[in-house]
Amino acid sequence: MKFNNIHILNLSVLKDLIKKLVNYENKELPDLGNLIKNLKFTKKLKSKKILIATSTGGLYSHLIIESILGTALKFKGAEVEFFLCDGALPACLMCTTVSISETELLKKGPKKICSSCFFDSNSYLKKANFNIHQMSNYLEASDYAKAKKISDQRIKNASYLDAGLRKIKGITIPERKKNIRIVYHLYILFASNRDALLKYCIKKGIEAKIHYPIPAYKQKPFSKFKFKKNSFPTTDAHVKKIISFPCDQHLSKKQLDYIIYTVRKFYEG
Repeated sequence: MKFNNIHILNLSVLKDLIKKLVNYENKELPDLGNLIKNLKFTKKLKSKKILIATSTGGLYSHLIIESILGTALKFKGAEVEFFLCDGALPACLMCTTVSISETELLKKGPKKICSSCFFDSNSYLKKANFNIHQMSNYLEASDYAKAKKISDQRIKNASYLDAGLRKIKGITIPERKKNIRIVYHLYILFASNRDALLKYCIKKGIEAKIHYPIPAYKQKPFSKFKFKKNSFPTTDAHVKKIISFPCDQHLSKKQLDYIIYTVRKFYEG
């Protein structure tokens, strides 16, 4: 932004500029340069090209695993490259792991965290001499328009299913907040006698699923926290009732009607 011929930098951009000047290193990320010192090249995977689409570089748990995998493949002779988002997306997974208000996210998207997310991952991977592809270099206006068209249709399909399924006793539709754009990566609702409904729908050719059957706190990585059996009663209650139905953009009205008909048939006979 210009003011009286003076450039005023965005705060996040200024922070990244300072990081570059002081040769900043993120202590949460391993030293890839040190890691590769004692590795020996082989030609086992020579001529193989591998693209690791990390995309969200700010998720360090993912980035570390993928960078170590990329390093191992590279030293076996493969040509490994990374694909990172550089602020090109209007929303992303980072918003579920970083503190950002819902109001700000709705108005401005995740731009508050975009700069540091890309800077850290890009700097980290370049130390191991990986070639980086930035997402913005591959997206055009038509791609954004196409993505909106797809998400609009998913929203429309989900609304149609909501209207038909909420009339069925045994089905509960979760709250749909009016001021939030949900694009229904998963279309989930609650169902009584869920397991039997799931089995019935699959038998009738509907790709119904459970997302997800085992709650996070009961999975092995969380065992060290020694959660008690009833530590999360709401989560446990949801796990017994949640069921997912297709609402993909390519589904026809006839197919959506078949989902509604099948569920009604199960409960009402």
